[in-house]
Amino acid sequence: MAFIACLLACLTACGGGAKDNNTDSADNTDTTSKTTTTTNESSNNNAGDGKESEGEQKPVAKLSTNIEDYYKIWVKSFKADLEKQSGQKAQEPEVSVKDIANGFLKIDLMRSGITGYNTMTLWAAKNGKTTLGVLNHGCGPICFSGTITFYELEGETLKNVTEKVFPVKEQERLQKLGYEKSKSDKEYSYPGNGYWTILPLNGTTIKMGLAKENTQNNNKKEFKILMAELQYNVADNTFKLVEK
Repeated sequence: MAFIACLLACLTACGGGAKDNNTDSADNTDTTSKTTTTTNESSNNNAGDGKESEGEQKPVAKLSTNIEDYYKIWVKSFKADLEKQSGQKAQEPEVSVKDIANGFLKIDLMRSGITGYNTMTLWAAKNGKTTLGVLNHGCGPICFSGTITFYELEGETLKNVTEKVFPVKEQERLQKLGYEKSKSDKEYSYPGNGYWTILPLNGTTIKMGLAKENTQNNNKKEFKILMAELQYNVADNTFKLVEK
């Protein structure tokens, strides 16, 4: 467990249509950002002095809903952190799954020297706001899901808003509860089984609970005990934790 905690800490430190509907899928872990914000440019300057007329509103930046724009910002910071730690030039990870329409990416980290992968989901609300979620997965050799880091776009930077959306202590509490529940069934100790957090490929809801791999369906995770959902409100870009 000490090794797993250490690996999770490392991943977290390094750690298009977006989500705009409420249709969920059971699993997406095995399907497997300079943001280009746009502004409505206008030249409404006063003749002669170039100043804005009194009461005129400045153009409001429209947030991108293409997850690739957010990835470009994230990966730049990811590589900078690796280079700071190692003192060597970092290799960019590989995007192994890309679903721009659903705002989902899977990023394999092996090329960057990390045994694991990340999944990313972008949510876009009707009020124009967006949230990016990055879930780290450690592998060594058994893969498992870690904690999610949430970001909001500010200018050309990603602001960490995890404590506002889904605090790490809450995520770790559910993980611990899941590990305790898993002791009742030895199959949860098999590789690929146990407590999992899954970001949505389709739909908007994050699911957490005890899952087992379905060997008849490409080893996809299937929840046997759904413990909690983090539900997204598409109207105002907020999330609500619902425990089962």
